[in-house]
Amino acid sequence: MSTSTTASHQVDLAITGMTCASCVSRVEGKLNALDGVDATVNLATEKARVTYADPHTVDDLVAAVAKTGYKAAPVQPRRSGRNRPMDDESLKNRVMGDADTDQEDLDDGNAPHGGMDTEGLHDGGANPTGVDPTGVDHMNHDLVGDNALRLRAVVASALAFIVLLLAMVPPIREATGGANPWMQFLLTTPVYFWAAWPFHRAAAISARHGASTMDTLVSIGVTAAYGWSVVSMLTGFTEHLYFETAAIVTSFLLIGRYFESRAKASGRSALTSLLELGAKEVAVLRN
Repeated sequence: MSTSTTASHQVDLAITGMTCASCVSRVEGKLNALDGVDATVNLATEKARVTYADPHTVDDLVAAVAKTGYKAAPVQPRRSGRNRPMDDESLKNRVMGDADTDQEDLDDGNAPHGGMDTEGLHDGGANPTGVDPTGVDHMNHDLVGDNALRLRAVVASALAFIVLLLAMVPPIREATGGANPWMQFLLTTPVYFWAAWPFHRAAAISARHGASTMDTLVSIGVTAAYGWSVVSMLTGFTEHLYFETAAIVTSFLLIGRYFESRAKASGRSALTSLLELGAKEVAVLRN
């Protein structure tokens, strides 16, 4: 980070696509490489708090994040229609103009209060609920949401269980005979291409930008197990197949990602409820 004497600004960015600490490091590194920019990225909330100086703009920050393979959008504070933000001069005039009225209210035992909406100020001006008005749902994992993750996890787990029985239970393996490898292949193929698609997609995006993440390891491992098994089945040079490995690894990781996504949503809900307990109005007492 380079220091700058120019005016500084702060913005919160909602970032989609991060899945591990490596993703956080890449985004932070790309943002902090900009002159006059100081960024902190939170994987749990999938948000970045960025302090930047002129001549950089929010568009420059979004473009920098995009170069790392992720998407970003500014999170704007929510304010009611009657409560517009006031600049320093307007606030000063408001205070000075209300001074006499405030004193009269104090003499009468009444505390003055205004209708200024403090929602959004708890998070440094960012929307505390994490809802991006631009439409970016940054709480979802990469390109799929909770419902899609649950569906993929359920289907992958069911198919993986059957493949496990075919591969690891001798009576079943002997009963199916020569059709056993083909049955494993047919059951594992949708798991590899459809259920594991979020991992392959994330790995491809990272590779395009010359980087690797946990999704890269998952994609390579599952591809190696599935590819070796297909080649072995077609050529017959070995009887060792690993279809069940590809299917089980994919199903376990999808289940983990689903619970991770649900935990994030639960934490966000708890945080939102806590912030809603904060005071919506402030009484100012002047001597």
